[in-house]
Amino acid sequence: MSKQPNNISADPIVTFFGKFHFIMFFVLTSIGIMSAMYFLNEAINTASDSTKTTSQSSSFDQATIDRVNGLSGSGQTREIDNSGRINPF
Repeated sequence: MSKQPNNISADPIVTFFGKFHFIMFFVLTSIGIMSAMYFLNEAINTASDSTKTTSQSSSFDQATIDRVNGLSGSGQTREIDNSGRINPF
């Protein structure tokens, strides 16, 4: 008499893993690397968001405001000396 194997239901699973072990390794490794990159990206974005929330209030003193008001506007013309050729260097 020949013996029947006790674990008949495990044969298709063993055959499946035997055929596709490299593909499953590649897929699981890729998923792990992509997950690590995603979490690293989230950590970097969260860290950079906290620096954006700081507000800086700037104020000008009166001397600076007077100097800005003293500048010539775009409607005013300036005289240019066209007496000779200008050296660009």
